[in-house]
Order: sequence, then structure tokens, then C-alpha cells
Amino acid sequence: MATLKLNMENGYFVKHNGVYMNEFSSTYVDGNGWECRFLADGSLLCECARDYSDGIHSIRYTIRKDGWARLTLKLPGEKVQVLRKGYVVPKGAQFGTGTLGLAGGNVDMRYAYYRDSSFQNFLEKFGITAVKRENPNKRFSGFANYSGWGTAYQEVASDGHVKCSYEDA
Repeated sequence: MATLKLNMENGYFVKHNGVYMNEFSSTYVDGNGWECRFLADGSLLCECARDYSDGIHSIRYTIRKDGWARLTLKLPGEKVQVLRKGYVVPKGAQFGTGTLGLAGGNVDMRYAYYRDSSFQNFLEKFGITAVKRENPNKRFSGFANYSGWGTAYQEVASDGHVKCSYEDA
């Protein structure tokens, strides 16, 4: 499943990664099955719809100028489902300079995201390609490596408090 990535600056599309691109301008994009356009009020509307055997399935991603975003899914004969909603920019920041990601595949499984330019730069600096938002208060394990000096592994437990410890096994 390919993801179309659109770079934006000051409320305009400036660059894309070329994933199934049909049309590209500073205010309109048709690519990877999605149509996106900036509206007169500065908000962004992205839609993807396909006709399946049971009817039209559609997904919509909207971002207001203040950074409030909402991802919805509409299936035939069902009410609109809100998949995700909330602010996608830091407090006090304006929407319009960052990266918009639009996933491909079956409409029911698609997703969309917006990353502020400072967050996207951080991810690129450290080689991070995906972010999963979930409860951080749990136990995480890292890779186990073996060498002639022994085995190295990493385990992090999180309960919301910062406490560091180190053991060399």
C-alpha cells in the first residue's frame, strides 16, 4: 500500500513523492485515488471514493485553518464514522507548512495524516518512517544482539515518570 506524501508551505502544495499522481497544482491534487483542494477559507479537504459491489465507500480528511482535523469513513447504508479527530499542529501554530500523507489501498483501510514541518524534520533526522499513537505506559523491548562479548538487549517500562537505569549483562 503506497502513501502519497505532499509537502506544503504557507497553505500551498509545493512538492510530492510521485505516487500515482494524475494532477498537481499549488491548490489542487489528484493522486493515489485522493482528490485534495484548499478551500477559500484556508482549510483543506481530501476525499477518496470507490464504487464496490455494495455501493460507494468514501473516506474524507479535513483540516481547518486552525489545525483541527477530522478523518471520517462512510460506508453504504451506515452513518458516517469518525475515525480520528483533533488538532494536528502545535498550540499557537497555523496549519499549512508540513507534510500530508494519503494512504492507498482499499478505501475502508485507508488513512490520512498531517505532520507539522518541525515534527516531520525530527522524524527524518532520526530515520523514523512511521508513528503509532497509543498509550505509552507499558513495557517495550528492543532488539537482542549477540556478539563475542555477550548478549545485549533493551527493555523500557513506562509509567509516566522518568527514571533511568542501566545494566550490562
